[in-house]
Amino acid sequence: MKRVWRGYLCVVLIIVLAMALAACHEEQAPNAGAPDNDALYEAAVRDAVFAQEDEILPLVNVTHQDERVIWHDDKVLVLFMHKYPDSYPAGEDIQLRWGNVWCVSAGEAYRWVQANEQGVTDWTLRLH
Repeated sequence: MKRVWRGYLCVVLIIVLAMALAACHEEQAPNAGAPDNDALYEAAVRDAVFAQEDEILPLVNVTHQDERVIWHDDKVLVLFMHKYPDSYPAGEDIQLRWGNVWCVSAGEAYRWVQANEQGVTDWTLRLH
């Protein structure tokens, strides 16, 4: 009888110990340790405060000789980026009243996408 109780006691202790160990284990997210978007944004802002020598690029010259300029007849193709797309309808003349608008030559944007597209799954997030 004494042996039976010892057996039960051992089984109960093993179960309690297993439960205690399982309760102490922290479940980690699949990307545990990877920085979230807010942390990545903050790091990018800190990095942008001062330009490194290799980050300073020559200005685009709006001439037929500059390969970064794409011409459509007598017009230069450019890419505009802004936060309020409804405020700037395509094809209409507008006056800039609020918000920042970024303008880059289409050739410059095309080359940048080619050089940086590897691994991008969400372009909207990447460009914001």
